[in-house]
Order: sequence, then C-alpha cells, then structure tokens
Amino acid sequence: MRRELVKEGRFELIVYFDRTLSIGWGWKTSDHYDPLTEVLWHKRTKSLYSPKKRAEIIKSLGKRNAKRLFPKLEEHMEWYEPVFSTAATLVRQYKKVEGLSLESVGFQSESATCN
Repeated sequence: MRRELVKEGRFELIVYFDRTLSIGWGWKTSDHYDPLTEVLWHKRTKSLYSPKKRAEIIKSLGKRNAKRLFPKLEEHMEWYEPVFSTAATLVRQYKKVEGLSLESVGFQSESATCN
C-alpha cells in the first residue's frame, strides 16, 4: 500500500500485491482476475443504465417492451479497485478480514525501539 498522487493536489491510498498492480485483477470477466481482490480491494458498482435513462426507456416503450428489447435494463457492473480515498475506508474494510495482521510498514514502531 502506498499513498500516491492521483490528481493535482489529491492523494489516495493504492493497494499493491507484491509491489505490482494490474487493474484486470479486479474484473471477474478478465483473464487476469485475482479472487484476492474481493477481500483486499474496494468494491465498486455502476448501473448499465442511469435511473433517468431507464425511466425514459420504460416511458417510451412500456415495461414489457422495454424488458424485451433491453434485457439488461436493471443490471449493473461490478468490479474491484485498489484505490481508497481515505485511510478510514481502508481500515474499515481490512478490519473485516479474518486472520489479517500487519507485519511491516517499512519502519520500526516506537514501542519496538523503546525497549
């Protein structure tokens, strides 16, 4: 995990696996999908059609025709991202993972050096 500049003046936490990163790991339809992303990365979803667009389609075609012509009208995409906007969101997600422990963050803690 590293804090990196994503946009001008905006830093976010990026989670790496063994110091490497591939966005394809987070897509279930990808050949490079890694199930570990479901546990360690941030889950994202997006509707295929916005609520406004769905309403327009249903209004113009009717419910039956809309469902027949647009079978995926109510579906959504799901993927996992290695990006966390705040440390609090990362901590909340990682608290849910059973058996996860912190080994090293690149420096010794104060309690380890005070002995």
